[in-house]
Amino acid sequence: MGQGETYVRRLMSARGGRAQLSRLTALLVLSTASLLVPAAAASAVECPNEAIRNAQGSTYLPDCRAYELVSLYDKGGTPVGNGRITADGGAVVYSIAGGAPGSTAGGSSWFRAKRSGGRWDSSNLLPSRSALDASSWSVAFGASSDLTRFVGTASSGFSLGETIVRFGTAGLDDLVFTFPVSSGPFGKLSSADLSVVVATNRASLDPDHPWIPATGTEQLYEFDSAGAHLISLLPDESVGACGLIPGGRFSFASNTHSTSRQHWLSTDGERVIFPSRGNGGDCFSTLTPSHLYLREGGADGTTTLIDGPVLSGEDSGGQFIQATPDGSRIFYLSSSSLDPADANTTADVYRYTVGQGNECITCLVPEADVTNPGPHSSVPSLAVAEDGSQVYFTSAKELVPGEGSVGENNLYRVDVAAETIDYISPSSGIAATPLEGFSLSSDGMTLVFRAHALSLNEATSPPSENGGKPQLYRYAVDEGRVSCVSCPDGEPVSEGVPTRLAGNDLFEVDYVQPMTIDGTSVFFATPEPLVERDVNQATDIYAWRDGDVSLITDGVSAQLPGKGSPQFLGATPDGESVLFMSSSKLVAGIAEGSASPTAQLYVARVGGGLPPPPPPARPCVGDACQGLLESILPRGSVATGASRGADSHRRRGSGNCQKLRQRVRKLKRAAASGKGEAKAKRKLRAARHQAAQCEGGRS
Repeated sequence: MGQGETYVRRLMSARGGRAQLSRLTALLVLSTASLLVPAAAASAVECPNEAIRNAQGSTYLPDCRAYELVSLYDKGGTPVGNGRITADGGAVVYSIAGGAPGSTAGGSSWFRAKRSGGRWDSSNLLPSRSALDASSWSVAFGASSDLTRFVGTASSGFSLGETIVRFGTAGLDDLVFTFPVSSGPFGKLSSADLSVVVATNRASLDPDHPWIPATGTEQLYEFDSAGAHLISLLPDESVGACGLIPGGRFSFASNTHSTSRQHWLSTDGERVIFPSRGNGGDCFSTLTPSHLYLREGGADGTTTLIDGPVLSGEDSGGQFIQATPDGSRIFYLSSSSLDPADANTTADVYRYTVGQGNECITCLVPEADVTNPGPHSSVPSLAVAEDGSQVYFTSAKELVPGEGSVGENNLYRVDVAAETIDYISPSSGIAATPLEGFSLSSDGMTLVFRAHALSLNEATSPPSENGGKPQLYRYAVDEGRVSCVSCPDGEPVSEGVPTRLAGNDLFEVDYVQPMTIDGTSVFFATPEPLVERDVNQATDIYAWRDGDVSLITDGVSAQLPGKGSPQFLGATPDGESVLFMSSSKLVAGIAEGSASPTAQLYVARVGGGLPPPPPPARPCVGDACQGLLESILPRGSVATGASRGADSHRRRGSGNCQKLRQRVRKLKRAAASGKGEAKAKRKLRAARHQAAQCEGGRS
């Protein structure tokens, strides 16, 4: 054991009766008197990327993970806004809140990062202002699975209407439709291949189906090269006076409560579900039932009433919950009697099957009395698996003899095919999306839910302690038990988990799934320290698997005022790549100063880790700086994006070349002043390069 050698100390701790390897791993330089073992012998199996993990100081990460910086090494001091990762982990789309090197759109910038050749390369994604006169971009509402094509909205200002645009890595695809001044669009969806685009609007856009909008009402349109086609038609092909009523949980494709797995619009775009009060007397009265309709075949198709006819009793309408991807089976909540088996007047879960009609799913018991908070409540009540096989709901009734408590929020599961109902546990309710503390696997076999009921402490296996604070729980059908994912082991609870399981507002609907496809791993954020390494007294991101928790963030970086907490943004279905946002410097080479870091985008990747970028080139002087943009940008830069930016400036003519010359002069003065000198010089080099290209190479 030589003096000055590096050793690893791994602490063992017993928590909850299980001995587990602490995530605290310290690299220490010790004398020969130390009793610690060398790093090479610290574990029976050496990670193939151990050298990078040691260089990063990330050996505490589980599964041989290492950090990779996805966003630009130099973002010009602007923070990352959000991101989404592909299923194979090879590409990420992200936004930067403000202009950034390589952006040609101005304002908020979008980039696509691709991992290849041992590096992440980012390229500008939004069309340039020369291609589309847009001052701002809304979130996209559709994307191809490989994140190369998108559909979103662009705006030229508050005085002009928005334009639906298809675009991608190849540039601007087409302008789908431009709306009248300040009329929307609002709820927006697209088919999986982006060929079908639907959105609600408060104006009369279809000359074949004119209507006089009542204040606050909307209609649903489909858009193509021929224009806008009203498709929220009633079964007799008339236009309902009330149209679609915005607001509340069950309004069409509400961006607060919708997920990509909910399927208001089928994946092929052939079927779309919409709610309407039709020609009701008072369009905004909750006494006027809101019905669900299915439109098949678009503008030339037909409309069918879903939640009817009522067999007996009062007509309460229906509230959409979930459809299968092809739109052939639709699940909704209703207090109406639509099935002879439904002899009660309380809420039940129904399934409408195209060509067959309605079936009451929860009428396995005389009165399920599904918790029904109403269409304008923010409190959810039930969830349905994407494949339609499992239904989860809460009820204050004891539906399984001897299990649950009358008057409590009891959580139940219905196996639709087997026609069985099982009690799961106490609950605080069920949320609809990861934005609200909930996630359900596509096959419905794993449920993750947020709850604070004290009665859950004894209901979990093993028993847990939530301290009356919201914690994250996991129920797996094949295990037949509920486990607390985020509860500290034997420690007092001071704070609960955030409501949002993920932060992803890059897209209009939620694509994030905070667990692996098989439901065995869950990713979440919590301010509670769950492992010994977590000492920063701030929010960190964790991974849970088989009862063990591990840090994904470092657990030691201080949370600076105004910088926000780390956010989980997504993971690949196998969980091998975890995408998250953090202002911590987790890799070498980031250009920003440590005094005021901004949010970066990282992947914690199994077997990952990349070499740091080369050091910056030596400063150049005068004409020696011309044409060097590509050579001075480090790995993970936007050389291609900058070139696109220069091309767009060249197309815009001599007037814009003059603006670039003026910008060069302004940046020269800024660099000479000594204030923010390094940053000003970087901007000056880029501006000189763009000006030279704009004028065909003249300086």
